[in-house]
Amino acid sequence: MFLDIGLPDLSGYEVAASLRRSHPREGMRIVALTGWGNEEAREKSAESGFDLHLTKPVPMEVLRHLLEERNPPAR
Repeated sequence: MFLDIGLPDLSGYEVAASLRRSHPREGMRIVALTGWGNEEAREKSAESGFDLHLTKPVPMEVLRHLLEERNPPAR
C-alpha cells in the first residue's frame, strides 16, 4: 500500500498505526509516499508501522521495482 502522510482527516501515521494494530504484519507492506522527507517524518513513519519512506517525486523505476518485488510477473 502506498500511503500519503498528509491526509485531510487522519494523518497517514494514524492510518498506518491502525492498520498494523488490526492486521499485524499479515504480508501487508505500507510505503509512505509523501512530500515530507525530513528525519523527524522518517522516524515517525517507521514508528507508526510504515515499512518504507519515499519522498516525492519518486522515480517511476523505483515504484515499478517495488510493485514487481511484491507481485512477480505471471509466467
